[in-house]
Amino acid sequence: MAAQNEMNFALFTCKAQKFSMSSLVTFSILTNQINDTLIVLLVLLMSFARYYAIDMMQDGFRKLKAKILDNGGVVE
Repeated sequence: MAAQNEMNFALFTCKAQKFSMSSLVTFSILTNQINDTLIVLLVLLMSFARYYAIDMMQDGFRKLKAKILDNGGVVE
């Protein structure tokens, strides 16, 4: 009976180690996917910020041009 228990224990620990390793691999894959997703979101956010800044500058130039044209070419 003791030999049977030792064999079952050895089998159980072997399965536990395999499960542990597969869990680490799964966790690693998920972590990589999360990192990739965060990088993509960061790039999109930076692109949006750049687009917004350019749009605001263009809007400012349009307003300045309109003000110059309204004043006959004189900037106050």
